[in-house]
Amino acid sequence: MKKKIQFYGFETQFYQAILNILCNTKDIFIERKIENPCMKISVFKKNIIIEIHDNVKGIIISPIEKIF
Repeated sequence: MKKKIQFYGFETQFYQAILNILCNTKDIFIERKIENPCMKISVFKKNIIIEIHDNVKGIIISPIEKIF
C-alpha cells in the first residue's frame, strides 16, 4: 500500500513549480534533439525530498537570473 505524503504550504505554487520543471525539461528534450529522452522523479517521505533526474546533459546558466 502506498502512503500519501502530506506537507503544508501553498499547494498551487508547488504544483506550478513542478509543472514548470517538467515543461522546461520537455522543451529541452525537443530543442537538443535528445535521443531516448528520460526523466525520473523520486519522492522520499523522510524530510520530503523530491529528486528529478533527466538526460538533457545539464542546463545553460546564462542568464543566471532566469533560473529559480
